[in-house]
Amino acid sequence: MIKLKIKVHGHLYWYAGKKWELELDVKPEPIEKILEEIGIPLGEVSFVAKDSKKVELEYLPMDGDTLDVYPVVGGG
Repeated sequence: MIKLKIKVHGHLYWYAGKKWELELDVKPEPIEKILEEIGIPLGEVSFVAKDSKKVELEYLPMDGDTLDVYPVVGGG
């Protein structure tokens, strides 16, 4: 198990149980799998960042990582 902090932005707050930050103990697996398991639909995710740098959804988080998850933004 690894410790992981996920910070959600925008409307992803609603999928994260109305929390802006989640501290998790999870199996080391790609971030896309972790997001699905905690109820954040991948179709709503624009990108994930670690240390202000974009990472792919296939990124394998390390113990102690903090990840920011940003939603798709629409408008017109």
